[in-house]
Amino acid sequence: MSGSWKDRLGALRRAITGDLKATNPSERVKDEAPNRLVAVHFGIDFGTRFTKVSAHLPHLDRRTTLALGSTGQRLLPSRIAIADGCAYPPDLRAPADATWVKYLKMRLAGSGEIAFGEGTPRQYDQIKALAALYLAGVLRLAEQACGEANLLPKGGALQASAQVGVPVKAYDSHYLAVFEEVCAVAWEWKREKPTPRPLGELVESYRNVAPTRIERGESPISVAPELVAAISHIASRRDAPEGLYAFLDIGGGTLDGTVFRLARSPTPQVTILSAEVAPLGTVAIAQRLAGSSGVEAAEQLLISGMLTPSDNRTLAAAEREVGLVLHKVIARAAMKTSVLDFVALGASDLDRHMRKGAYATVPVMLAGGGAASHWYAKAFEAVDMHQRLVGAFRIRIVPRPPDSSEDDYPRFVVAYGLSSRDLELRHRYVLPSDVPNAEPPPDRRQVIDSPASKDAV
Repeated sequence: MSGSWKDRLGALRRAITGDLKATNPSERVKDEAPNRLVAVHFGIDFGTRFTKVSAHLPHLDRRTTLALGSTGQRLLPSRIAIADGCAYPPDLRAPADATWVKYLKMRLAGSGEIAFGEGTPRQYDQIKALAALYLAGVLRLAEQACGEANLLPKGGALQASAQVGVPVKAYDSHYLAVFEEVCAVAWEWKREKPTPRPLGELVESYRNVAPTRIERGESPISVAPELVAAISHIASRRDAPEGLYAFLDIGGGTLDGTVFRLARSPTPQVTILSAEVAPLGTVAIAQRLAGSSGVEAAEQLLISGMLTPSDNRTLAAAEREVGLVLHKVIARAAMKTSVLDFVALGASDLDRHMRKGAYATVPVMLAGGGAASHWYAKAFEAVDMHQRLVGAFRIRIVPRPPDSSEDDYPRFVVAYGLSSRDLELRHRYVLPSDVPNAEPPPDRRQVIDSPASKDAV
């Protein structure tokens, strides 16, 4: 009973003094059920340039993006340091003279080819081992961030799981097995203390661990199509009508596009009709523009829309390439559906169904760090698809859900979706290779032989 009156006295004291901590959900949880397992699910948006991590905390009924590393930033560069023949994971300070292996995801999905013309050629086995070492460090940083942000109850033991995003085009190919293997090895390596790893030893260790990895479906870490994760957020919203959606994710390194159909009856299902990825993200485009001011300054100009007429002339070819990504996903989707019933989020008729005469105005939703760029919007709006009965494209940034307070939601939408332990649409999505082309309309000009003939008359 002594504990009971102390608790009541403490509650009375907090009520009198106005102690705000008493109303903080994380503080309340810290006093509950010590020494219990606390489930936390990480959604890892393994970006071409930056990696973002969101954590789903069921005990707090909360989903949040995490600040990783000593800088406390939510954007962790997707690169790994090499110095004196040793690889340094992201949670270990690298020497000042280290060289950096960048664009790990693109290299994994492209047979180890150099992305964007940078870096030193490396064997594919090295790329897999370096990517696993990088993700192992990301997982350790995510667990550390949960503790530092007081997101775990006092005395609680973290029981982590994770889901890593993979480009739809890679997921729907033989590269899926590579990403699954890399993630499984990363999960094993996250238990180790971060130390510099000689590159040869790292590759050999990867070869030894990979054959013993936990099979898919049993491991605490899994992979999912990046855009499906974003789609799951869209599909879970009440203001998301059934129909076709055009969605583009503008990252630092790549531009990912997809067209998918959302159906809700009898159960929610997404059919991905087309998907395309190209090295046309903000950094890749800025490299074509950069002069003495450097790539970062050029990227800021690209996103802010402060480009000069000379800049626009320099990027004329890039503008056509960017528009071609949208053209491809729309054209391929049109081959697989007989009805172009494009819709978008929002309550207004203008954002739901838009048609002008025989031509449709297709709404296109943008996400990613480059979603606010007027240059990209202009490139998409300039796409001419009248031959597909598309009159125009209406470009808009994917809106933040009503219940979200995320100040940069378009940039973190993939990580948020991946942080759902069971994606609402997990195992209920259909990939492009599984969708056959639509039946062509009958040729009304075809001559059909009559059963009657002059001999029968």
